[in-house]
Amino acid sequence: MKLPQPKPRRSPSLAREALLILLVVVLLGLGWRLGLKDLLKTLLLDVREMGPWAPLAYIGLYVGACVLMLPGSVVGIAGGLIFGVRRGFLYASTGCVLGAAAAFLVGRHLIRGLVTRKLERYEPFEAIQEAVAAEGWRIVGLTRLSPLMPFSLLNYVFGVSRVSSQGPARPDADAGARRFAR
Repeated sequence: MKLPQPKPRRSPSLAREALLILLVVVLLGLGWRLGLKDLLKTLLLDVREMGPWAPLAYIGLYVGACVLMLPGSVVGIAGGLIFGVRRGFLYASTGCVLGAAAAFLVGRHLIRGLVTRKLERYEPFEAIQEAVAAEGWRIVGLTRLSPLMPFSLLNYVFGVSRVSSQGPARPDADAGARRFAR
């Protein structure tokens, strides 16, 4: 007796890519329909009126702006205007770090295959991949210091790169010896 063969299942990466494309189309349509600039302005004005929840709402808005690759400078300056310089800086810094981590994770887990397939034939992308594989977080730090490198785009580039998501906080056993030898 021959058992029926199960139908091949679609790979999860294909389903993720389809979901991502749908999400981007919806967000672009929403942005076009509502006017992205006006929407961001309205959201920032609404944050100001949220009382004790305003800092969390602002940080969440900053994270969303990073993931959607919206200009962080606008959101950062708005934080200073809404909360004052010190608290605005604290909330903007927190939102920026969390947003960069979120975009990195989106790049690493949702769109890595899609972006890698699109960019693998371009030499500069391969050069960045090799540099990150060799120097890791040193390259991340140096590119973060460069005003020529767009912050939002770098979050996704490093997400699809071979840099460890563990960061420099978990060095390997011989990292100290290598640093000493240099």
